[in-house]
Amino acid sequence: MAASKELITKIVLKAQADGSIAKAFKSLATNSDTATNKLAKIGETATKAFKIVTGAVAATAVACGKAAIDFESAFAGVQKTVDETDTTSYEKLSQGIRDLAKTTPAAATEIAAVAEAAGQLG
Repeated sequence: MAASKELITKIVLKAQADGSIAKAFKSLATNSDTATNKLAKIGETATKAFKIVTGAVAATAVACGKAAIDFESAFAGVQKTVDETDTTSYEKLSQGIRDLAKTTPAAATEIAAVAEAAGQLG
């Protein structure tokens, strides 16, 4: 054990004398700083991307919610003027309006307004 401590001491003293330990630690510090900077940039980029995606998801959710509220409001007018029958339920009528909106260049709320006016006319 004493011989190994002596050998380690000689190696360390030799390395200190020729500067190899200092060079190794400088190199390690430089590489460590470079890696840290790269990781920080990756983190910043990921944070920016996350914020953009989160904002887009939130905006989409708000738009979807608004569209749903607008349709429900328009369909409430239909329910006031059109009576449910044995063959036609409000659920079928609502689905029919939504399906029609997919195949025509009119929004479901516009079609519901027409259905409401038709209900007023009988």
